[in-house]
Amino acid sequence: GPYWSSSEDSISLTPHFKEGMLPTYTPSQKLNKKVINTINPEDIAGSVCKLLDLEFEYPFESLYIGDCYKEALVEHVPNCTINVQGFSGQTLYERMDLNHDEECLDKQLSVDCGCNFSIITEKPINVRILKKHKKKIKTLFYRMDKGHSIKFVKDLLKTGIKYILTTRESQSFVDSIKLDYMDYGIVHIYEPLDPSEIDSLKNEDLESLYFSSNKFIISDQKFYPNTSYIKKGISVPSIDTTMVYPIEDVQSFLWDTDYVRIVKKKS
Repeated sequence: GPYWSSSEDSISLTPHFKEGMLPTYTPSQKLNKKVINTINPEDIAGSVCKLLDLEFEYPFESLYIGDCYKEALVEHVPNCTINVQGFSGQTLYERMDLNHDEECLDKQLSVDCGCNFSIITEKPINVRILKKHKKKIKTLFYRMDKGHSIKFVKDLLKTGIKYILTTRESQSFVDSIKLDYMDYGIVHIYEPLDPSEIDSLKNEDLESLYFSSNKFIISDQKFYPNTSYIKKGISVPSIDTTMVYPIEDVQSFLWDTDYVRIVKKKS
């Protein structure tokens, strides 16, 4: 805690320590997850305002903060072509898993917005397109299901493009294919958020909760704060990380929680 100041001039906030977490000692400390990032944003804002003798009212209480919530991310569904201004040096994620349109992907990768691209796909993509834009492609995430293609992975390896193999299937599925893919990488299992394993969520009715998002998806020139909103056809006016939205389609939402903060209204 503060050493050279009085108790009236400072407020010490305690992070939410979980099993395996270690204290953060320096700003440059490299950890998978710094515990300082588990402090609720409203607690930080409230403490700052208190020290400055300012009024602060926030009607929500944070229940869960995704591992990537501190980062900003923009994803794009290839059903339109966009030119993201001010995106130089960043990475735009192409969601081929939400709309597999190779012609539109080719056009989008040709747009010179000064950014790199990462691609998420559940189906093989024409390798000619990938080779054409190889210098712009940072990573390709191949989400495998029972219709997986080892030929596509072999072709990917030959291109030299970095790829990651993922799946939403069970461990038994991975066990059944791991020998086929042993020369091509580990298949990472991606699971949805399980509220029953989180103390702050296990007794909550998720349909009555809200969320803010640091990730937005652009589809048909419209903005969506979560894939669940795309599936429900609910767009939002703009990319606004300060907004709070009601949780829609809980099952879809739980697959997309890395960049969200789940909150509830204070009683």
